[in-house]
Amino acid sequence: MTTRAFVILTHAVLAAAILLLGAAQSSGQGRYTWRLGSGPDGQVTASIFSLNTLSVGSSRVIDYHPALTISCRRGGNPHWSQSLQLKDPVSASGTISVSVRLDNGGERTEQWTLGFQDRGFFKDGSSGVARLLQSKRLRLSWRFGFLAGRGEAIFNLSGIHEAVAGLAGACGVELPVS
Repeated sequence: MTTRAFVILTHAVLAAAILLLGAAQSSGQGRYTWRLGSGPDGQVTASIFSLNTLSVGSSRVIDYHPALTISCRRGGNPHWSQSLQLKDPVSASGTISVSVRLDNGGERTEQWTLGFQDRGFFKDGSSGVARLLQSKRLRLSWRFGFLAGRGEAIFNLSGIHEAVAGLAGACGVELPVS
């Protein structure tokens, strides 16, 4: 395959992914639908806001919706990642214990890595993304710090299979499997 043919094929796959995700978005309800984007280092992303709100600030409280982002990286290792983005920094360093609950199943505790400026955390690997493909709801909870309490984000995963399939096509990788 020539370089020109590869570039044309890559653009066609990305355009199809955007159209697919656009159709999934238009069938949803605003902030609770998957949004396609791009991240650093050639990542392609799909994000959705939580159903619940968190609050930031002490003198002026601002409510916001945390965002769950699924990303893939062409040629990267690992190819898949999931992250939770917050507005308020988490009081921890390195990793944070996150309780994960899918649908009505039991909770399991995982170690996620803190992200940029401690305003979220992420978990690399296809197994974490793969388990979301068969689920309808995701609940993540964590501790802000020793005395600060807990945070919780609940996500409706409608349309996740289409979103992840679009990402896989755009990145030229297989769908994640558990």
